[in-house]
Amino acid sequence: MSTELLYTSAPQGLRHGSRGFCTVLTTAGMPINVIGKLEAISSYRHLFPPDSSRASENPVSLAHQRVNLGGQIVSVLSRVAAYGTDYSGRTNKIAHHVTIDPSEMPAAGPAWLIGQGSVLRSEWLGQCETPASGPEIPRGDQPPRICTSWKSVAGDAGWGGVVAEAISQPDATPLWVIYPLNQQGRLLELIDESIALLPASQRWRATFNTFAANIPPDVECKIRFVPVGTEEARFAASAGKSIDLTKHQSITTASQWVERARGVIRGETGTPIASGGFNAVQEVDVATPVESSWSSDDDAPPGPPPPIEPPSLPMDLIRGRERRRKLVMAGSVLMVIIGLMATWTVARLMAGLPILPGSGPPPAPQMPIDITPPIEEEKPAPAPVPVPIETLDLVLHYDKKQLLEFAVQHPDGETPLPGPVSLRGYVRLKPIPDDTDNAPDIKRTKLVVWGGSPQSLGAAEELVVVTTQLTERAQTLTVEQLPSVPEPLGPTKVYWSRQTGDLIAIADLDLSSENGWFSEQGRAYQTAAVKLARFADLADSIERESAALPPNLKEVTEAFFRHLFPGKAQARIESLIRRAGGVDLSEASTKLKASLRSKLESSNKALKKDQQAALVQIVDDCGQLAQVAAELHAAFAVLAEGHRVEVPELKFLESETVVLRRVPLHIHFSW
Repeated sequence: MSTELLYTSAPQGLRHGSRGFCTVLTTAGMPINVIGKLEAISSYRHLFPPDSSRASENPVSLAHQRVNLGGQIVSVLSRVAAYGTDYSGRTNKIAHHVTIDPSEMPAAGPAWLIGQGSVLRSEWLGQCETPASGPEIPRGDQPPRICTSWKSVAGDAGWGGVVAEAISQPDATPLWVIYPLNQQGRLLELIDESIALLPASQRWRATFNTFAANIPPDVECKIRFVPVGTEEARFAASAGKSIDLTKHQSITTASQWVERARGVIRGETGTPIASGGFNAVQEVDVATPVESSWSSDDDAPPGPPPPIEPPSLPMDLIRGRERRRKLVMAGSVLMVIIGLMATWTVARLMAGLPILPGSGPPPAPQMPIDITPPIEEEKPAPAPVPVPIETLDLVLHYDKKQLLEFAVQHPDGETPLPGPVSLRGYVRLKPIPDDTDNAPDIKRTKLVVWGGSPQSLGAAEELVVVTTQLTERAQTLTVEQLPSVPEPLGPTKVYWSRQTGDLIAIADLDLSSENGWFSEQGRAYQTAAVKLARFADLADSIERESAALPPNLKEVTEAFFRHLFPGKAQARIESLIRRAGGVDLSEASTKLKASLRSKLESSNKALKKDQQAALVQIVDDCGQLAQVAAELHAAFAVLAEGHRVEVPELKFLESETVVLRRVPLHIHFSW
């Protein structure tokens, strides 16, 4: 049975107390790990802001991707797109995901299913829901056809076969398709044509995304469409395995997939197809048209398709093959006879006998013949060892201790932010199994490059790396600094430990800047600190006023602090930072007021004047606490979403021509 999840920005999410970017709809009973995974693939990057005249050109991500959920590979259909501004005026997005059970998968394939328009949502009506099941999945099939859409967009229908061939390959290397924004409306029909070339049993192995930005490394996505001009498009162009729809290209190495897409070959697509490979492409003026032997959909007769039979061969081809077979057999017999005659002749001469019995004496011996041994055929050079590629997520986390120091100063909205705000993170490069004698060893690295010219690493130095958590743990590593940090990283330093294989990133950001993503993160950072301090003040007030309450009411307030926030002001702020706003203060304050009211109603004693004043103050503080909780949760949500940066591929080199490791990096500044 299908399940679904809808993710957008809302003043109140499905989970009690959630606010900002959160889940607003999910199938009843969906496991928490599935919800977390679907939320993780809901990222979106706006190319144009909502108030831009080109906002309508922001790409829509339509995708079929496969994710690992608890050891089980699950197919997920997704639509992620820009969604104007949210209730607070911030840039918004909407993401709808549907998981498909294998028994529901239509034979026509995932792109066909997305194209039906009844499965994926493009809007939210403002009401949080938990439907009993996901959307109804329509059934359908489609025959393979000439890739006319590919022909009209790329100039050659064969490109549809190139994509189908890439899908059929077992390797995980993605195929990139670079497209201009004015063609984004045709991407789904392009991938659908390619999927239709596959046997029905293989179509749901086709994974794709029409706006492949920020795809997590553990998500399977083979065909990745990216708009021209983006960082992903620049990477795709340099990676080599890409189709550029902004240029006229020709297919230099064809295969039966390509011929099927062009309509030159008909037959059963379920049989294995030999691959001709996808090598280089070159720019040409016009692709050469190929006459098709398939009929178009308009010319096809109505009714069910005819049964699939082995394709018949032309008689001329059959006769030609028969003639070649007879010639080969005659040549083989002739060679055997010649070989026997040569053997007979050599044996008679070596024995001093005439070549033919009864003939005259053999001729006088000649000078010895210098028989030069045949030149050994030059052995082909061993195939080069492929360069290992490892895509990594490098997450830089805010220093919790720095936020704590700022919050205990009781800042307000005008208090300057600490400068700079520090974030740190690391990720470890996995060792490559040494399956061959010349497997590349990254420790031989002498140069590195990402987006520029190869440069030397910095001199080895001792770096003390302090944890970002509310502890004082530190580790000293011998590191070398990577030069030429890409521009999107700003004031960030990246180091590499040759001994451990760790990439360590340290960023010192000026969040008071009014430019770019820094400003949004800066406002959220300041709001978090102000609300943490305000929470501590309200908690102190409740605890102070409860001293005047009678014992039965004082028990209620003491239980509130004992279970949620033991200790004094700083300890309570630390507790909230550790939970990153995860504790539901709104619900806790509501329960505190309800418990006090219940105790008061069950008591037979009237309150004294000072006790009444204390109780009124506590109830008022609880109301403010709920508002503080909502604003604190929203601030933490912005910090947690953070900012993701795409940088050029990082390469480790032994020399300017010898690459040891390629590392596509996704860098994320986050809580």
